[in-house]
Amino acid sequence: MNTTQRTLAILAVPALLLAVPAMASMDDIKKPAAAQGERVPIAEVLKTVEAAGYTNLREVEYEHPVYEVEAFDKQGRPVEVYVHATSGKILGHELDD
Repeated sequence: MNTTQRTLAILAVPALLLAVPAMASMDDIKKPAAAQGERVPIAEVLKTVEAAGYTNLREVEYEHPVYEVEAFDKQGRPVEVYVHATSGKILGHELDD
């Protein structure tokens, strides 16, 4: 191994070590929001609420740690639907005045 090859090999090791944390953070980007402890996107919240049978979704507010979605229930009554912001699960609803 000549001097140039040895120098390149010595420089390659730190470069590889620096690349490992970068690869780990790229994996984190691919994880669902809930796995990272982040909020679920509003579009996903709306899909979940609609899939549960609520209609005419009108407004979404975020009150940590819950999304509040104004909608109508299956009986046509105005309600506020509560969705956990990190799990995306519906926690319940109550009639809206």
